[in-house]
Amino acid sequence: MNHYLIDYENVGSDGMNGIEQLDRDSRIYIFYTKNADKLTFDLHIKLIQARAEVFLFKAECGQKNALDFQLSSYLGWLIRGHSDGENNYFVVSRDRGFTPLLPFWKAQGITVSLVADVAGNKIQTTLEELTSLVADYTGDEKNAPAVVSIINAGKTKQAINQALCKTFGSKHAGEIYRAVKPLMDDKPGS
Repeated sequence: MNHYLIDYENVGSDGMNGIEQLDRDSRIYIFYTKNADKLTFDLHIKLIQARAEVFLFKAECGQKNALDFQLSSYLGWLIRGHSDGENNYFVVSRDRGFTPLLPFWKAQGITVSLVADVAGNKIQTTLEELTSLVADYTGDEKNAPAVVSIINAGKTKQAINQALCKTFGSKHAGEIYRAVKPLMDDKPGS
């Protein structure tokens, strides 16, 4: 069974691209707030016609990232009830704040993917966004552009780690690598 947890506040109707392709073994959980609670007629029709079961959750807001915390909590609750290995979990959001969920659940033997829409399209990150994310993850704004350059040039995680060691020394490179590893899910290696 595929479970899609949608950060509607972040992706809006674009996050629903591909909903018509889902089958009855899929579940869609739409998390929205009073700030993002509008549907187009086209999306409304797609939701009504969807073969997948759709659940709606109005997230209580008022604090920063309230929807994100509620969606993440619900993900854990879902995994707890469906951890038989026959389930796939997708967080549909362009918010890279969900990235730390991926290695956490992977360590528990559960695969969670962060995607841009229900069709499974990858999130496109601009150079500026990636630099900001690296600065946030490492706490090192000054070296973030160099780290981004290394990540973009590296074809594998091992190549990136080696380039970081060459540039920053092995101790500091290890700290950087561990911090930015969630941003390299699309790179082969471990």
